[in-house]
Amino acid sequence: MNDQPATRPDLRANRPMMTLTEVAEYLRVHKITIYRALKAGDNLGQLKIGRVWRFSREDVVRFADGEGGTIVKARAPRRAGPIALTTSFRHELLERRFTQ
Repeated sequence: MNDQPATRPDLRANRPMMTLTEVAEYLRVHKITIYRALKAGDNLGQLKIGRVWRFSREDVVRFADGEGGTIVKARAPRRAGPIALTTSFRHELLERRFTQ
C-alpha cells in the first residue's frame, strides 16, 4: 500500500477555455479592466454564452505575449449629474428670458 497522498491533476490547466476571473488572474489585472478591454474591442479570444464570458487559453497567452492589443486602463467619461443638468437648464432659461 502506498502512503503518499494521491495527487489530482489540475484539470483547469488542460482546459482550452478560461473564465473571466482566470484571465484577470493570469494577466494580473482587475476583472473590470478585462470588461473595459472587451468594450474597447480588444480580441482575447472571447465567447459569450448567455451572461458568461469564456476565453480561449491560446489567445489569452498570445495576447499576454504581446501579439494582441493593449488593455485599456482609462475610465469611461462621467455622465453629467443632476446638478450639471439643472445648471445648464437654468442658463438656457436665462438666455430665453433675455433674448425675448
